[in-house]
Amino acid sequence: QRDFIIREARLSPKEASYFFPLFFELQDKKKLLTDDADAKRKKALEEKLDEKQYKSAVDQILNAHVNLEQLEREYVDKYRQYLSNKKIFSIMMAEMKFRKQLIKNTRQEQR
Repeated sequence: QRDFIIREARLSPKEASYFFPLFFELQDKKKLLTDDADAKRKKALEEKLDEKQYKSAVDQILNAHVNLEQLEREYVDKYRQYLSNKKIFSIMMAEMKFRKQLIKNTRQEQR
């Protein structure tokens, strides 16, 4: 993924040295958030809940989405200390392209 983003976003070695420590820090934080949300969802699926508990489960899922977005915004602000908005945009497009290729490859392997 690192090499793909460097190539697609045309990051210089200096830009990459600023970007990737922050990027991987963000990925670690996102994983913690999603793992926690997944654990709560799994627990809700395994138990019989009443309406109030389902409301809480729905709210937790929505809060996880909001927290992920806030985290993304926080890190884009950090990237802006070192990178232009054009570079950040290129990185975002490279990430999307990487995910699409990953999904495409996974689907082809499943056939």
